[in-house]
Amino acid sequence: MKKTLKTLAKICKRVALLCLLVFLFPIFWLFAQLTKGFKTGCIKVENGKVQVATTHFIHPVTRRRVIFVGVMHIGKKAFYKQIQELIDKYEAQDYRVLYEGVRHTPEGIPGTYSEKEKQLINQLEMLSGFTKQIACILKLQYQKDGLRYPGYWFNTDISEYELVRLMVSQNINLLKDDKPLDSDILAAHRIVRWVCNTFFAYIVPLAITMDTLAQFSTQKRKLKNIILNHRNAIALEGIKNIGHGYNLITIWGAAHYFGIAKGLKKLGYQEEKKEWFTAYKLRRYRFISCLKRDWSSLAASHSGCQIHDTKVVE
Repeated sequence: MKKTLKTLAKICKRVALLCLLVFLFPIFWLFAQLTKGFKTGCIKVENGKVQVATTHFIHPVTRRRVIFVGVMHIGKKAFYKQIQELIDKYEAQDYRVLYEGVRHTPEGIPGTYSEKEKQLINQLEMLSGFTKQIACILKLQYQKDGLRYPGYWFNTDISEYELVRLMVSQNINLLKDDKPLDSDILAAHRIVRWVCNTFFAYIVPLAITMDTLAQFSTQKRKLKNIILNHRNAIALEGIKNIGHGYNLITIWGAAHYFGIAKGLKKLGYQEEKKEWFTAYKLRRYRFISCLKRDWSSLAASHSGCQIHDTKVVE
């Protein structure tokens, strides 16, 4: 009984937060309309589709080509299939492939992790697991499961060792505590679908809002500098130093586009063309309906009944 009340209290807390978000939604909706025509350079929402760009660059002197393949870390299986087919097409033309992905630290590195560093590694693993959980709830695919990543591709990203050392040096914490993020997600997974679907619908104005708010937080500015700026610099070093004489494909999350594109232009590259791929199709979820079904499921789980999930409608 005590456990049931505790679970209900957690659900009520989340419902109250969601109600607050719903109350503030009209203000955000107005802002979203004002920024409706905005694009982030690599991502847009049109006709109910969240689309991510693959951008082709060419150096006018050397004629070397670099293709920035923008991705979302979770998306439709068809999205990753199209991206893989694109990569295969250019690999057949002897392009070299570079990719994003924090590298696990090999054993044998001198020194040991401090307690703070171990805590950050644990938090990174929880965030990765949480992303996979969201993909499962939305019936989407995780990027690392959707693309092949053969051993001959080149990883041009930061190592786990360097990442946690940088975060500790900047006194950055990813989470307030080490409690598993997905502990209560399944209890309200229809609401989670509604929240994520709404996030995708307004992904561009949300990105603008979050980036603006980050400017007022020293911690968030420091984190952005490591997660985006520092890693973009590593990606650009890889483009300069790997595969001399070869054209390149570099696969990165859409948020990295501005920094890497800016760096390429400084190196003399010019944008040639863009191709857009659909990563997600918006779905018809109703907040009240999702809330009612989650509440009913919670009650049924404690009474021994079972309520079947609703079909995902795109």
